[in-house]
Amino acid sequence: MSAGRVLDVVATTFALIILVLESVAAFILTGFFVMATDTCGPGECSTARISLGSGLVYLAIIGAFVLSGVGIARAVSRVSVMVIWPVLGCLLVAGAVFVGGSIADSTSP
Repeated sequence: MSAGRVLDVVATTFALIILVLESVAAFILTGFFVMATDTCGPGECSTARISLGSGLVYLAIIGAFVLSGVGIARAVSRVSVMVIWPVLGCLLVAGAVFVGGSIADSTSP
């Protein structure tokens, strides 16, 4: 195994660990989406957008792991760079948290 391939395996492993930690943090953060409705006060706010934002994050987490797994398997079979796939998964989860948070925040009157 060449030095470049070893570096790719180490970087991929590190990126997968980051993806797992980021996914756990994103999952926990969706519990705080309900705080986006604090401006409703005693009035009624629809929780549909909070559910939509949370669902988006959950789907992105699943999608990130599927993308990483399929991408890494494909890269191994083609002997190409593997590290890009978990990095793309991290970007997917991070983007979904921001978009999901924005959707949840749009419930405010």
